[in-house]
Amino acid sequence: MHPLEGIKVIDLAINYAGPASSMYLADQGADVIKIERRLTGDTSRRHGNTPFLKLNSRNFVAINRGKRSITVDITKPGGQEIIRALAQRADVLIENFRPGVMERLGLGYDDLAALNPRLIYGSLTAYGTKGPYADKAGFDRIVQGLSGALHRRDSEGRAMGAGTLIADWSAPMLMAYGISLALLVREKTGVGQRVESSLLQAAIAMQLC
Repeated sequence: MHPLEGIKVIDLAINYAGPASSMYLADQGADVIKIERRLTGDTSRRHGNTPFLKLNSRNFVAINRGKRSITVDITKPGGQEIIRALAQRADVLIENFRPGVMERLGLGYDDLAALNPRLIYGSLTAYGTKGPYADKAGFDRIVQGLSGALHRRDSEGRAMGAGTLIADWSAPMLMAYGISLALLVREKTGVGQRVESSLLQAAIAMQLC
């Protein structure tokens, strides 16, 4: 038996870090429903496509393994009602939009916790929810620069990347860990909570040594 069997997860995240968070939960037996945009699907479908894979890039296939999926337009009232109905029966919801986006859609933590107080709400941002960059979008290479991970230089003095997407691939581990702890706390209290992490926090954590 997998440790997260019976746990229902709603994955509203896009690109890499958010969907990879629910990937780890699915690997441990959680029932994950991935919500994709109508018509275009997840943006990661188009990263590194091949004629054979078409709109199923290697990264998309890897980080969305073990999930079920539907398409929903969460910008429309009808789509928002679908998410609220799913959230009422879910244990976990994961999103990685800029702070304030889900609240404007009526799908923020307070909105959904009012419907389901046991819900664990995982929110993954680029720079955290406070500070001068909080409301900005961000990607791994930008975060590498802000975190100091681009300190190496080549022979011509140009910044060198870390060699992998250190934030995109480490932030999901932090988020999955935080969600797992929140589920443990819920077993003791009966109440869910919001779990936050960011690409910047993950990139800094990767440089502790």
